[in-house]
Amino acid sequence: KSLRSRGVSRNRSGTPIVPRGAGSAMGGGNVGGGVILDLTVLDGCPLEVDPVNRRARAGAGTTVGALNQAAARHGLRMPAEPVSARWATVGGAIGTNASGPRSVRVGGVRRWVESLTIVTADGERAVLRRGEPAGDAGAIRRFETDAAPAIHTHRTRIEAAFPNVRKNTAGFALDAYLATNDVLDLLIGSEGSLAIVSEATWDLEPVPRRRVGLRAALRQVESLSMLVPQLLSIDPSAVEFLDATFLEY
Repeated sequence: KSLRSRGVSRNRSGTPIVPRGAGSAMGGGNVGGGVILDLTVLDGCPLEVDPVNRRARAGAGTTVGALNQAAARHGLRMPAEPVSARWATVGGAIGTNASGPRSVRVGGVRRWVESLTIVTADGERAVLRRGEPAGDAGAIRRFETDAAPAIHTHRTRIEAAFPNVRKNTAGFALDAYLATNDVLDLLIGSEGSLAIVSEATWDLEPVPRRRVGLRAALRQVESLSMLVPQLLSIDPSAVEFLDATFLEY
C-alpha cells in the first residue's frame, strides 16, 4: 500500500524517476533529472538456479556475473553475457537488452528472459510470464486499450522500418512485441521508461565442454561484413573484434 501511494504521488507531481543498475551502460540512460532509483542497494535479492528445468531466478540488483557463477556450478549459463558482467546488474541488462561477445550467436538478453516482476508508474506490482496473459495492473490495461491497437494497426509499417538484425536496441522493441504479443518483450530494452524491473526468471543453456579459439587478421575493417557471415557457418560461441590499438596495448 505504501509503495502504491508513493508511486501515485510521484506520478501526479510529474517527478521523473530514473531506474539505475550499476551504471555500466555508456549510452547515458542511467542518469537524468528527478529521482535516480539505485537498484544495486536492494537487500535480499533472490538468486536461485533450477538445473532440471535450466532456469534461474534473480533479483534486479544481482550481477550477471553472480548469476552465471551460480549457474556454472550446474554446468549451465545465461549465454547473452555482457563484458561488464562482473558488475552489471540483472535489471540493467534487461533495461538495455544487453549483449556481449556471444550476441552474434545468441542475440541480446531478450530471448533468454522467461518472466519479469515489475513495478509500474502507479506503484503496482505485476508478474509477466512469456506466453501468458499480461495481467490486470492498471498500466498494462491502459497499454492494451490505448497503445496496443495502434501498434497492431501499423504492423506493416513497423515491420518494414525495423532493421533485420540479430540485435537492435534503438527505440522501443515494437517489432519484438509484434512477433510474440508479449508485453515483456516491449519492456526489455526500454531503459526503465515503461516499468521498474525487480526480478527476472532466465532460461539457461549448457556450458560447452570443449572450446577452441580462432584468430583472423584483417587488413581492412570493411572485411568484417564478409568475414562474420562466413563465421556463422561454424556456429561460433563468441565473436570479438579487437582493433590494432587494443592489440598494441
